[in-house]
Amino acid sequence: MYQRQKTNISKRSILILHDSDSKREILSAYLKSDSENIVIQESHTIAEAEEFINYYQYDIIICNAIFPSYRSLINSETHVIFLIPNKSELVLEEINKQKIKDYLVFPK
Repeated sequence: MYQRQKTNISKRSILILHDSDSKREILSAYLKSDSENIVIQESHTIAEAEEFINYYQYDIIICNAIFPSYRSLINSETHVIFLIPNKSELVLEEINKQKIKDYLVFPK
């Protein structure tokens, strides 16, 4: 039987943008529970997130809002995952209109 070998993976940087402190804490705790190889930065406002994005390179950005520099990240190495409240027709129509490909249902 094949066994996976442990590899030495460098740390991944993740930015969590969410206006709710408790939601950011839940996401952060969940991600940290699965891996020791991540560094998480949290932001509660779009303005603060934009400052972080201008200064740091992130592997993943998890957010519940469309932010101005989102369009510039579409073809970059940064993966952007949007949190949506449900998969209603209205919500799905909006994410398609914004050309959002990666999303996760994260109820309010």
